[in-house]
Amino acid sequence: METLRADPSWFEIDPQFYRHGGSCLNPSELDAMDVHPGQAVLVSPPGNGEEALSFANLGARVTVMGSAPAMQGARKLSADSGIQVEFAEGDPAAVSWRSPFDAAYCPWGTLDQLEEFESWAAAIAAVLKPGGRLVLSDRHPFSSVAAVHKGMFVIGRSYFDDGLPAANGWTLGDLVSSLGAEGLATMLLDEFPASDRFTSHLDRLGIRWDIRWRIPGALLLVAVRVR
Repeated sequence: METLRADPSWFEIDPQFYRHGGSCLNPSELDAMDVHPGQAVLVSPPGNGEEALSFANLGARVTVMGSAPAMQGARKLSADSGIQVEFAEGDPAAVSWRSPFDAAYCPWGTLDQLEEFESWAAAIAAVLKPGGRLVLSDRHPFSSVAAVHKGMFVIGRSYFDDGLPAANGWTLGDLVSSLGAEGLATMLLDEFPASDRFTSHLDRLGIRWDIRWRIPGALLLVAVRVR
């Protein structure tokens, strides 16, 4: 018997969903961002554009920042949906903003793209107003530790950056400490078995859900600029 495979069109983003006020954000992300009409929100890196359009539909003034190639998908979704957001090519660390942002949102995949956390944390602090918040929705670093060996759920990688080829590369301590050093106080760190919208390493292991959900696969962090 052939296994039913989802048609690729099932995973396409429908611009009409956003044209009619749609949002991809889950309740935890909405509470974390606490977006009000007129707020200035930075989305960087761009992601696929869904978060930016969701914030725009909530009334925020949205700026999407990243490299030209990274913004292609977000630009197309914005054009196809008819929702206008501002696009700025570059890196937040290299831009001097006349008007700092009320909030910055970093989507899934942000942390694994970074070579180191210190300059990124400094850039985020620089673009936020005092009291402004960073919201980060990304994979949990512990999610890459698990593996399957001969049908058993095992520790397959080191959680710590101990120089081994399969090491995770960063920990929650690295993340929170880097933000704190730049005056960004972590106010919330929530952990989830999985992401609502993205696939993690754990999802690809093919293990039973009652076992799969025993370790975290996603995190949501909120940090506020206190100085």
